[in-house]
Amino acid sequence: PGAQAIIEELLEAFPQATVELRSGAPERAFSGLEDSRCRRVEVDLDPGVEQGDSFSHDIAATYEAWRELFDNADALVQAEAAALRASGASLVLSDAGPLPCAVAAACGIPAFVIANFTWDWILEGYLQREPRLAAIIDAIRRAYGLAEAYLRLPLSPDAPIFRREERVGFVARRRRHAPQELRRALGVSDEERLVLLSFGGFGISQLDLSCVEGAARRGLRVVWEQPEARPPDLLSVASGQPALPPALRY
Repeated sequence: PGAQAIIEELLEAFPQATVELRSGAPERAFSGLEDSRCRRVEVDLDPGVEQGDSFSHDIAATYEAWRELFDNADALVQAEAAALRASGASLVLSDAGPLPCAVAAACGIPAFVIANFTWDWILEGYLQREPRLAAIIDAIRRAYGLAEAYLRLPLSPDAPIFRREERVGFVARRRRHAPQELRRALGVSDEERLVLLSFGGFGISQLDLSCVEGAARRGLRVVWEQPEARPPDLLSVASGQPALPPALRY
């Protein structure tokens, strides 16, 4: 994930620095991050969107999650500010939660939001279905307004709510293995085209996998991150699957 790439670069660029990663994301999202200077604390400050898979969103539950967050915002900010002061942090980077901006402001240190979207923009798309989100969007924008700047990734929407905006390039982790290594591990020849199906880790329950049948006969090999596979047309690189040796997994 992008956050992990940024952390890795920070630790490499600043050998004396330490990073405290405060996130409610599952541990597997940071499985490749192994550095004694990085400490992970599980705390959920970003409800996101409640979803069953990549295309199934529960808007009512999403509203309730954000409402609960902002109902408890004062206590959360105080608690997080105390933790931030105790850690001796001098900078907050948020991807792309709004509340960390308020935490940083309470401590008098700068906060930068780095993302290719903002949550107010995401939730705006659901306003017709859930008008109560309007108050949540206003609260999100007020919190974003406390940030020092928005580091805007490519292919992202306008975000005039920030005091300052700086455009940055794409963020991705450095590759650890040559393409040929991965092809050999997957049993894919150099002549075959390799197609990656990825759904942000959420999957898609309604996907008709018959669409890949016969792909290998057409010189296509399809890889995805879900456990189900139909060799040789569909190959799985999900955790615990045999298609990719552990040494080549992220």
